[in-house]
Amino acid sequence: MVILALQLFGAQYIIDFQGNRTFSKERLYKELGFEPTLWERLFGKFEPKADEKLLPTLAEELRLFYKEQGFWDANITLTLQPPRAIFLIQENDPLIVKNISIVSNFPIDDLLKLKEGERFIIPHFIAFKHKVKERLLKYGYCSYEFSPKAYVYKAQRSVYISAYLDHGDVCVVKTINVQGLKTLRKEVVLSHIYIHTGDILSIEKIEESTRRLYSLEYFDQVRFDYSKKIQNEIFMDLFLKERTKRHLYKAGIGYETDRGFLGSFSYKNLNYHTHQPQISLYYSDIKRSFKLADFYPSLHLFGDFYDVSGYAEYAYEDFDSFKQRATTLSAKLLKESRDLSYAFGVKVARYDIFDTDPCIEHKKYHYLTPFAQIFIDQRDSKIFPTKGYYIKADLESTHQYIKTEGEIGSFFPLKKSVIFAKARAGQIWASSIPPSLLFLAGGTQTNRAYSYRSIYALDSACRIGGKFLLATTLEYRKLLYEKLYGAIFWDRTYLSKKEFSLDSYVDGVGFGILYPSPIGTIKAYFGFDPSDFGQNNLSLYIGASF
Repeated sequence: MVILALQLFGAQYIIDFQGNRTFSKERLYKELGFEPTLWERLFGKFEPKADEKLLPTLAEELRLFYKEQGFWDANITLTLQPPRAIFLIQENDPLIVKNISIVSNFPIDDLLKLKEGERFIIPHFIAFKHKVKERLLKYGYCSYEFSPKAYVYKAQRSVYISAYLDHGDVCVVKTINVQGLKTLRKEVVLSHIYIHTGDILSIEKIEESTRRLYSLEYFDQVRFDYSKKIQNEIFMDLFLKERTKRHLYKAGIGYETDRGFLGSFSYKNLNYHTHQPQISLYYSDIKRSFKLADFYPSLHLFGDFYDVSGYAEYAYEDFDSFKQRATTLSAKLLKESRDLSYAFGVKVARYDIFDTDPCIEHKKYHYLTPFAQIFIDQRDSKIFPTKGYYIKADLESTHQYIKTEGEIGSFFPLKKSVIFAKARAGQIWASSIPPSLLFLAGGTQTNRAYSYRSIYALDSACRIGGKFLLATTLEYRKLLYEKLYGAIFWDRTYLSKKEFSLDSYVDGVGFGILYPSPIGTIKAYFGFDPSDFGQNNLSLYIGASF
């Protein structure tokens, strides 16, 4: 049986190389499809094996790789020296780029990685052609004339590269044909995309529109087709497939040092006559809540389309210095576009403050509160921005208090790195306000050296929030490997019981790692107070923290 197995599968040989001067063994293993395990990377000696019958195929793959890398005269022979199969590599002289000539009315020189006097690498030339087309589409050019050539003189081992580009006129979206709708109105789709008829073709807008339509949770598939054109006019098709599974259940459990044990459950109907009714339950050591919510997209009001949402919630919260029972009814109209979003609405709330510290009044509050929000977004990406800025502002007011809060953040790109600066400010003018509506700080949005809402008014002996908040952040992010970034940061927080004061502050400094994923940026930060090293905090989260 052993002899029969050897005849069927052949002997196993350890793969080895000799004569490779330009590329390491690790690179050659990777090109042949051999990847070490994590254990082999850390502790073991990586010696991949292959069946004897596969060795000629591996030799041919190795020849093709060397040719792609410019070694057109490379000589590769296979020698069997059991237990090893040795590929003897004679590289010989590579092809050299002798001249590059680019004639273009559009900037593309920076996209070509090949340089005169360097080795001719075919994948670099292919990537150049793809990147040029991507950049043209990014700026709306789809009727261009592009002719890249690489002239190879093998005898002289020389390559002459030329490229001619005329970008032509920008392409404009003439029509958008929405297909696949069964129960949803067309207005729901058109009011939730960022590209419209008359716009210049933008691949970035199309990608962001795709993500936004998916975020509505109405669709299983979203696909834009912009291939149909006549001269410079695009006849766009938008193919949609509505969800067949419309009952969405979510449940989760977890643990956080700030909130203790966490448990949640929710049910949402994803298309109940276009509505999305939802029931949510939440439990933690510091908060328990029951919530009924509804969402209705693209309601025509005031001559435009708005998303309408509302909820009714009962919540119990345990703060360090008091407890609260709150009942809230809220309704909101939201208008969202790519660069500007705003909302306004009204909230009816009842707060019962009890089990308080001596410095906090045991009291019940009743409010009817109109509110407004605005968000200006000039970032280059919604998921992981590297340049641009954003501005947020919130206002709510009753007969007893006015609460304002604003934030501005900016991203400054450097070579393989980004500097991020942010300032968040809040001010409350109040004759009477529940302590839960005062500003608290600590955590990912204000100061990462402190845990969530653990910073109270710094000029008060009472553990209570402040009427004035100023939180600043300065962060430097550096690309470490592929999409993995490292970061160092400095957070400063002013929090006062007065309506305006910069008398007291706390600092937080530290470091972190960031990884942009399709569902949001994965972040981990460790921060500490430089004046008190015992005060530190580790935070892990996914999503936007700006």
